[in-house]
Amino acid sequence: MIELNAEDFSCALPLLAGIKQKVLPWAICEGINPGRVFVDRRENPQMVLLWSPVGYYCLAGDPAQAKDLTGISRVLAEIFVPASQATGETGFILIPSQVGWKEHLPTLLPGREIIEIYRRPFAFDPARFAAQGNWRERIPKGFTLRAMDATLAGKVGVLSSWASIDNFLANGLGLALLDGD
Repeated sequence: MIELNAEDFSCALPLLAGIKQKVLPWAICEGINPGRVFVDRRENPQMVLLWSPVGYYCLAGDPAQAKDLTGISRVLAEIFVPASQATGETGFILIPSQVGWKEHLPTLLPGREIIEIYRRPFAFDPARFAAQGNWRERIPKGFTLRAMDATLAGKVGVLSSWASIDNFLANGLGLALLDGD
């Protein structure tokens, strides 16, 4: 596996087309969020591994075409895991692009307990939101809903997954429900 420079990350985007958890891998490849990208080859890559500093790894490409499972395993064990540990992470979540990767997990992660979890992506539905009526009335007494600013962003730790607070404020979004100040 070959590590790409940030200016080459976009070559991995076609391999991410089928991944259900798109936000983080696309943000890394587009240079919005920090991360590392490894591919099986520079020209027309068929496999990609992405690392994020918050312990999310993505594996994309056609598992039936996987030729270098040892190389993928080596990047996971010798590069990704130590890099995550250096940022304080004690575990990781590997997000495969296709269910066919499941049969390769014992080879890719030898000696590790594999726990399958499920995440469900959500899409904002304006009509469903509007049907909720005046949501402001349901905010508990003493609480306030505030848009994320630089101070709040620093308090909640956005720097673990963003290059800077300014980068988050320019490219991210967030709200905080505050109890008091």
